[in-house]
Amino acid sequence: MADPSLDSRPTVFPRFDTLATFARRERNDKRQCSRRAFYYATNPVARPKSRDALLQSYTQFITSYTGESEVTFQYALRTRLDKPLESQIIQAKILNGQTVSEIEQTDDCVLDVVQPHEDGAEAFDFGLEILADVDNFDSAKAPTLLDCPFLVQYHAMEMTLTMIYDRKLMDNDYADAAFKMLVNHISRTKVYADHETRPSVLSHPPLMRSPLLGDEALPSLLHSGFSKTVEKHPGRHALDYRSETTQFTLTYGQLDALTTKLAHKLRSNIPHASHQTQTIVPVYMTASPAFYVSWLAVLKAGFAFCPLPVNAPAIELQNIVEDVCAALVLTDGPMVCGCPWDAWYCDDDELSACLDVDDFILNWMRTPYVADDRPLPGIAETDLAYVMYSSGASGVPKGVKITHLAANYAISSHCKQIPAYMSKRGFRWLQSAPPVSDTSTMEIFTTWSTGGTLCSVPSTYLLNMTAAINKVSATITSATAKMASTLQPTKTPSLRQLWCIGNSFTPSLIERLEQQSSYTPYTALTLLRTYSTPGCSISSTILPALSSTTRDTIIGKPFPTTTILLLNPRTKTPVPLGCAGDLYISGPQLSSGFLNRPDLDAEYFLHSGVYGRLCKTGDRARIVKDTKGEFVVEVLRGVGVKQQVVESEDSSVDGNSVTSMVDSFTETVVAKEEKKEIDVTEANVLSLINKVHR
Repeated sequence: MADPSLDSRPTVFPRFDTLATFARRERNDKRQCSRRAFYYATNPVARPKSRDALLQSYTQFITSYTGESEVTFQYALRTRLDKPLESQIIQAKILNGQTVSEIEQTDDCVLDVVQPHEDGAEAFDFGLEILADVDNFDSAKAPTLLDCPFLVQYHAMEMTLTMIYDRKLMDNDYADAAFKMLVNHISRTKVYADHETRPSVLSHPPLMRSPLLGDEALPSLLHSGFSKTVEKHPGRHALDYRSETTQFTLTYGQLDALTTKLAHKLRSNIPHASHQTQTIVPVYMTASPAFYVSWLAVLKAGFAFCPLPVNAPAIELQNIVEDVCAALVLTDGPMVCGCPWDAWYCDDDELSACLDVDDFILNWMRTPYVADDRPLPGIAETDLAYVMYSSGASGVPKGVKITHLAANYAISSHCKQIPAYMSKRGFRWLQSAPPVSDTSTMEIFTTWSTGGTLCSVPSTYLLNMTAAINKVSATITSATAKMASTLQPTKTPSLRQLWCIGNSFTPSLIERLEQQSSYTPYTALTLLRTYSTPGCSISSTILPALSSTTRDTIIGKPFPTTTILLLNPRTKTPVPLGCAGDLYISGPQLSSGFLNRPDLDAEYFLHSGVYGRLCKTGDRARIVKDTKGEFVVEVLRGVGVKQQVVESEDSSVDGNSVTSMVDSFTETVVAKEEKKEIDVTEANVLSLINKVHR
């Protein structure tokens, strides 16, 4: 009797392509089969032990290969080749050493033998035949009994293991890795060494220099790209913020002068490091001119930027401010959470000061320009650039530390996705991600590092992406799936690139975006997808041409400065090509860990003598090939091992509705717009151009 606790569905052979649709072979179709054989006569010590050992070993092979803990495959024991024999179905489950009674079992898995359906309509991808006819020593020529696209035969009399597979399932790269892995699983001793099998590792060793700047004499800082753009295009617009009543624009030269002035102000207000490693400056703002100015000023001052979640409860904000040992908090107005800062932050023992950046900008505009020649402090690549907090499942804020080097390498990799003609002529990026997200950091500094104009609008505009894009004539923007659902490419002729955030983009949504963009008289809209994890700066992989024909689980190839590894969860060594493994990331883009949380550092980071420092993503994945034959990564949904300590980029951005991404903008922006906005108009700003040294 079948064990009801075991999965009775036939285990599906993994796919090594990236296509969204897959036409399975009909039964009357003829397969294009290939064979690979291993002869134990040359290595008799390695031969399998018994029938049960073969079944167990084949089960372990399938589970390792597919990533499934429960498998179902077809099996036949053929003791007489001249007589047909009914096949059986094996349902198996890996127990990791546990024991279960009343079911046939071996060391670490249980096996249940089930009779096939009478109609024989059930199709199996995996099959195992044991041929043990003592009167026949030439069983290799016998026709196969099982009709499986991946079939393994063990010829007991000839001591031969044969792998028969449909060439439509896998090419030579995958077949070679699968065969060597199969032989190692079936044999008593390990036949093939690790170095003889291609591991599931991409982009190793990673690029250890900035792919954008290329000048090794200069330090790789997060704002290095901005500094180079100031030198090349001081008169080009760097910032353009628009609302119903306000337009605020700054050129690169103006933004450089303003942020330098604010950086000196910060240095005078924070003379000593507020944290044992580096001064961290919390910033309580929505996406606004003050927010973008604060980013650059904090970095220039040699401090680390830390955006605060504006919708968080007061106690959570207090915890973050205390966690970073803040001596100063930047705001874009005198009110925080609807009350003065000193009333909101009620810790009388260590009261953090508050600096209104909006007020600082207004005073700067009213004051005649005087060049500030005071030098700013030197900044090391290993210094922190920013700390990004997320609540996670526990509700306790946890900050991820990102160094200048990691951030610079990440931004440089993203800049490579901006076409050269855009960088030359200039482009306009609508910044739409919440300030408390790595996506926001990517939007800001990718734009400034490639000479574009960073555009911003009040959060309420983002409820209608078509209107928001047209408001600023954006060339590029990012969006979650629910935000993109409001986008009509036929009505946004300026849009050239859409960075897709999160994994909720359905094929139908992508197809609609593709079809609508193709009817415009302009260049077709390009869709890009990135994969983010808290342990790595911004993103680690890129899918530069997202299409409706691509599966939504494909996350693309690693950036040059990241290494992708799929590890065995027990041995922490790379699994063979084609196998499912735990997804780890290595390379200079890795974060420095969690602020004040050595327990999380120990849980998420480990050191490899071969690959260096590694970060666990919590996902399981497989390496597949795209239509060009290049290796890319596919995340296996439903078989993840993630322990949700820190919210992923998708959960923090996408949420349950469009409003969840917009809410982090709304609270203070709406409150400010109900009052009178600062009269910072384009005319006022442009009148200051002559005051700024270009």
